[in-house]
Amino acid sequence: MIAPELAMAALALAHVYERADQPELAAQYFRETLQLVPTEDHAHAGLARLAGDTQTAMHHWQSAAAVTQRTQEVAWPLPFAKVHGLSNHQHASMRWAECALELGDDDALLQALCLAIPCHRNVAVQICRQLVERHRAGLLLRIAAIHEHHWPEFPMIMRQP
Repeated sequence: MIAPELAMAALALAHVYERADQPELAAQYFRETLQLVPTEDHAHAGLARLAGDTQTAMHHWQSAAAVTQRTQEVAWPLPFAKVHGLSNHQHASMRWAECALELGDDDALLQALCLAIPCHRNVAVQICRQLVERHRAGLLLRIAAIHEHHWPEFPMIMRQP
């Protein structure tokens, strides 16, 4: 099967073009990568970074976070593949949460936080502060419950700034 090798080459080119400040070519190769290997989280992350709008970025961060989580649970039979570390999952879930917060998408925010909070002990407090600043405190109890589920030994305490 040649698709994995082509995907690796396309992904490498995408990163080269992204660093060379050629976003159109970078996006083209990130999309080509996803056509060859739809579960490539780095390609989704690249398209999220290049997205011109928050909604598109959120979609790709969500895909990257979901794919990274799945790839941690399976063995990759590909010769070039590495085990996707938790850092990709953490980064994608946090960026997904940031986009959802910016868009005011509470459902997406809660979904992203269900992935981010187990990896980040302090993320719940950070997000709750942002919600309070934006006068959107309605989610605080739900976020606190997610935090408490994953970090019972570290109660969530918010102090006045």
